[in-house]
Amino acid sequence: MSRPTTVQKPRKKPVVSVLHLSTAQTWRGGEQQLYYLFHELNKLGLNQHLFAVEHGAIAERIDSEGFPVISFKKSFSLNPFLASKLAQTVRILDVDILHVHDSHAHSIAVLASSFFGLKQAIVLHRRVDFQPKKQALKLWKYNHSAIAKIICISQKIASGLSPLIRDENKLLTIHSCVNPERFARSEKGKLRDELGLGADIPIVANIAALTPEKDYPTWLKAAALINQQRPDIHFVALGSGDSGLKELMRLSNQLNISSKVHFLGHRSDLPDLMSDIDLLMFSSKKEGLGTSILDAFCCNIPVVATKTGGIPELVIHEQTGFLTTVGNSRELASLSLKVLNDPCLQKKITFNAKQHLQSFTCSHMARQVREVYDNVLVI
Repeated sequence: MSRPTTVQKPRKKPVVSVLHLSTAQTWRGGEQQLYYLFHELNKLGLNQHLFAVEHGAIAERIDSEGFPVISFKKSFSLNPFLASKLAQTVRILDVDILHVHDSHAHSIAVLASSFFGLKQAIVLHRRVDFQPKKQALKLWKYNHSAIAKIICISQKIASGLSPLIRDENKLLTIHSCVNPERFARSEKGKLRDELGLGADIPIVANIAALTPEKDYPTWLKAAALINQQRPDIHFVALGSGDSGLKELMRLSNQLNISSKVHFLGHRSDLPDLMSDIDLLMFSSKKEGLGTSILDAFCCNIPVVATKTGGIPELVIHEQTGFLTTVGNSRELASLSLKVLNDPCLQKKITFNAKQHLQSFTCSHMARQVREVYDNVLVI
């Protein structure tokens, strides 16, 4: 007599636990992307914690939404006390993956792995288009045995990092994303009311920090050239960075456009301002990808940007926008005027840009990151 067959229930896949490490204090593109990733991975059922700077922008935002945050005081990157605290935190939380989101976080993580018993695999997110020098410390950091994967937000970053990496299989590209829902409730008028501008006054913006790599001097020189032909246009700079503000204001005075240029700093209400922008004129010298461009695509804002970093992966010349040579204010002004003066061209490139956005959804980005975690854990 045969025994009855026992039907075994399939084992549930264990929940993946991740600790995200960020040392940023302010809110810039990288922090916005970490915020998006955190929420999308939460939808996928991952158990997540954030290890971040006390009173930093990302820590306060994540904490205010009820997610677990462990904070630390900002210090130098190779701080052994912080590395020890990180290793202890990983052990207490029993996480599977340590995901680091900036250069200082990278340094702390490999220090914790080398000297304080951190055993978990490290996933590094590389967001900047600065090719590290082949110095001993850099070679050690990027080729550390604990680094399982290096996620680059553009193909350009990956190719620039490749000469430094001994095992190129660790490199992969996962583009940053945009969340259209962030801009769904935007209504026209808020920015114009703030500046005292009528509905018929065009606004050209740059959404970038006031840092040297964003090349605001070229942006201002292009604005001055545009002003010679279109004195009705106003220019708005939306980005943090008080250290360079005085010099930029001085240059706008020298160019006789100070009455037409508005430096508004970092704005948490950026989605409410986007609907008043008629053109994004993006002047960066270096750019990992340029998520402000994705925001512009989402809001049907035409884009003229520099051909650098990962920007050509977003702006396909004459299709989803226009590309100009880095540092060439005349070319930047000329193409910007071409777009501003041609409503049909604006409709064409914004339509194409909206279609291109389908490759840059946050759910798609999170699924790719989840696959990275799964592959690392299998290995």
